[in-house]
Amino acid sequence: MLFVNYFFNMASADNNVKLITNHIKGQAPLVFSPSIVSGEIAKNYEKSVDIAVYTNDGNELAKNKRPKVGDTVELSYYLHDQDGDRDRFPHYTAASVMFGYKNSNNEINWEKAEKIILPSNVNSRVIKVRWDISQGAVGSRLVYRITPITLYGDPRIGDTLVGLIDSSSTPRLFTDPNDPEISSFPEKNEGTGGGKSIQDSTVRDIDEGSKIMLYHATLENGQITVGNQFGDNDIPKVSNYYVVKVVDENNVDITAKYNYVWSLVDQAYNLLGSNIAEEDVINLVTEDIDVSGYQNRICDIVYKIPVNSKLKSKNSVGWLNRSAGAQGYHLKVEATYKGNGPAQCPYQGQSNN
Repeated sequence: MLFVNYFFNMASADNNVKLITNHIKGQAPLVFSPSIVSGEIAKNYEKSVDIAVYTNDGNELAKNKRPKVGDTVELSYYLHDQDGDRDRFPHYTAASVMFGYKNSNNEINWEKAEKIILPSNVNSRVIKVRWDISQGAVGSRLVYRITPITLYGDPRIGDTLVGLIDSSSTPRLFTDPNDPEISSFPEKNEGTGGGKSIQDSTVRDIDEGSKIMLYHATLENGQITVGNQFGDNDIPKVSNYYVVKVVDENNVDITAKYNYVWSLVDQAYNLLGSNIAEEDVINLVTEDIDVSGYQNRICDIVYKIPVNSKLKSKNSVGWLNRSAGAQGYHLKVEATYKGNGPAQCPYQGQSNN
C-alpha cells in the first residue's frame, strides 16, 4: 500500500494509493447592506452596511439633517459567506460593533453598541445594532466598526470594516482588528462600500433648540397633575407644587433625559425686612412622586415650596435655618443631560412634607 500526504510517504505491498491534504478551509464571512441585498448576493456591495439615525420621537432623521446627542444610531447588516455559515447565537458579529467619535485629544473614543435587535422573521438574516449618541461626541463626525464573525468555520473572522456613518465616505477595511490605524478616521475606501447613510454626521448638542419650562401643579389622589405653564409674571408661592419639563426643537418631551437641581437663589432680603441676604440654598430636596402624563417616575422634576421650618437641601442634614424659609428667594432649576439610562433617585422617600 502506498500512503501519501504533504508530510510523509509510506509504501506497502498492496497497490492502493491514498492522498491526504491539509485541512479544508472555507470562505471568510462578509457583511452586506440589507438595503441592497435581495435574493442573490450582490458581489459589488460586499463589505457594506446600512446606517440610520432615529430622533427622540422615534422617527428616522432626514438624510440632510445632522444628528444630536441622545439620538440613536442604527447599523444593520446581512452576514454571509459562501460556505453557508451563519451569524448565530451568541452573535459575535453584532457584539463586535462599536461606534466612535473624536475626543478632545483628536483620538477616536470607541463605545460599544448598546442594543442588538434580532430578526423577528425566522427567514430573515438582517441584524440591527443600536447606540445612543454620547455627550462627548458634540462637534465630531461619527464612525463605526464591525468585524464579521461566524460561530463556526475556518476562517471564522473576516475583514474589519471601519467607516464614517455619513455618505461622504465609504468603509475602509482593516485585515487586523487591532490595527493601530483604527484610532484615526478612515481617509480612503478599500472596500466596495454601499448602503444607506446620512449626509453629515457632525453631532449637535442636545441643548441646541431645546427649552426648559416650569409648570404649576397640584397633588391629586397621590399623583401630581400638571397645570398651566409658569408665566413671566407669575409668582411662586409657599406650599405650591411646581413641575419642570424639557422639550427638544421639535417640541418632543425629553424630560427623562436630564438630571435636575432645584435651588433658592438671590434672596430679596429688603422685602423681608432684613439688612443682609442669607446664603443661597442649593440642591433642594424634591418630591418623590408620580406625575400625570409620564409612564415612569422621573427623578427630581417636582418641587414643593415648603413652609418656613421645612426647608431642606440634599447637601445638608436636617432642616435649614432661614429667617423666612423660602420666602424672598428666587426659585431656580437647572437641567443637565444624563442620557437614556434608567432613572436613579438616591433621595427617594424624602420630601419636604
